[in-house]
Amino acid sequence: MRARADYAHEVRDTFYVQDFAGHRDIKSTMLYIHLEKKIYKNPVNEDFYVASAKTIDEASSLIAMGYEFVHEYSGVMLFRKRK
Repeated sequence: MRARADYAHEVRDTFYVQDFAGHRDIKSTMLYIHLEKKIYKNPVNEDFYVASAKTIDEASSLIAMGYEFVHEYSGVMLFRKRK
């Protein structure tokens, strides 16, 4: 199992890390975020490829290519993948 600080670094979502780690108090999660900043001093690439899908087949294809679901708006599913 990977260290929880690694997940904080990769996911960059405090609430996901809190849920994954099973923390009841966000202060515990913030400790992991602080460790992440110390361990990985270089900032994470925040550039993304973006794509959209209107059907389940299109969405499945994007997920198979490594895209992650972000949001649905007006019947269009939005996805992203780090560059």
